[in-house]
Amino acid sequence: SPECAIATEFAEEVGGQLAGPARAQALLYDDTAQTWEVILRLDVMTTDIAPPTNEYSEFKWCLPSEFPRELTPIARRITQQL
Repeated sequence: SPECAIATEFAEEVGGQLAGPARAQALLYDDTAQTWEVILRLDVMTTDIAPPTNEYSEFKWCLPSEFPRELTPIARRITQQL
């Protein structure tokens, strides 16, 4: 099911568990990639997590005002949905 796929992907990429089902927040079109982006709101069991992969050099929770570098246009639009 889509719910299971989202929970599985979150566990694989972030190393955490969802506290409930994902909720659709927005649907945005990315002009650069020419793709649709589905924005989901996720509630997590805990923010004390460690990704089970070495795919990331650093992983941390942060507020949109604390992002470490300039965002792409679609990422800026996504943060407006937060």
